[in-house]
Amino acid sequence: MVQNSSIMKKVLNAVRRSLPEVIGVLVVLTLNVVIFGLSGHILFSDTIKEYFETMEDSLWNFLVLTTTANNPDVMIPAYKVNRLYFIFFIAYIWLGELNCGNHFVLF
Repeated sequence: MVQNSSIMKKVLNAVRRSLPEVIGVLVVLTLNVVIFGLSGHILFSDTIKEYFETMEDSLWNFLVLTTTANNPDVMIPAYKVNRLYFIFFIAYIWLGELNCGNHFVLF
C-alpha cells in the first residue's frame, strides 16, 4: 500500500524528518520531570508524605502535574508547610508547561 501511494510516501517521509525534533522535546520534558521529581522528593519527603513519600510517587505526581490534572492538589500541602515552596512549583509549571509544552505542541 505504501509503495503504490505517493501521498503515503510523502507523509511517511515527513514523519521521518520530524522525528528527531519530537524526540528532542520528549527528552527535555522527561529530564524536567526527573529533575523536579528528584528535587521534590528530597525537599518534601519528610513533610508531605501523601505525594512525595517514595521516588516513584514523586515522579508520578510531577508527570501528572505536567498535564495539570492535579495542579492545586500537589501544591497546597507544600504551601501550608512553607509559603515559599510555591516558587518551586511555579518554576516547574513554567518550565514544563509554558516552555517545553509549547515546543511539543509546535510539532
